[in-house]
Amino acid sequence: MVHCILLAAGFSVRYGSDKRTDLVDGIPMYRHTADILLRLAEEGLCTARMVTRGDLPADPGIKIILNPAAKEGIASSVRAGILSLPDDGAPAAFFTADQPYLKEETVRGLLRAWPECGHGILRCESGGVPGSPVLFDRRYFPELLALRGDTGGRKVIRAHPEDLALYHVPDGKELTDIDEKQN
Repeated sequence: MVHCILLAAGFSVRYGSDKRTDLVDGIPMYRHTADILLRLAEEGLCTARMVTRGDLPADPGIKIILNPAAKEGIASSVRAGILSLPDDGAPAAFFTADQPYLKEETVRGLLRAWPECGHGILRCESGGVPGSPVLFDRRYFPELLALRGDTGGRKVIRAHPEDLALYHVPDGKELTDIDEKQN
């Protein structure tokens, strides 16, 4: 079992408006990943959590984690997500709310690859370009909890290249996060 944490408490500064709720293919951007996590949680592959500022609609299948410190940056959402987890030894996978092209089969494959990867960190990549989502074994939780500001798990990944496995995603578009409005 993997605990999946959707980081959805950002302020979309570069985007110019709240990108989480902007429509992509008729669906709010954050819902693309939230719906994938809900379906996989129903299958028993993961648990689903979403870190927000409390301003997104709740969903009965996803545990909402409030981040009152969201203005401090993404590290505060990573901390909020980790602190919400039960002490059950399961790893955590972090997802961003601005990857509307991420496919369910990719997430399913990533979650299924975890037990066999033999490493403490499993990160998606496409064509040699790393991206999210990323899974972390619990031994990295203290380092993730120590992050501050607008720093995510990349700092922890860089500190442990020997313990990193890559999960190949054929279509790089899936790993694209949308930071600017599309024309």
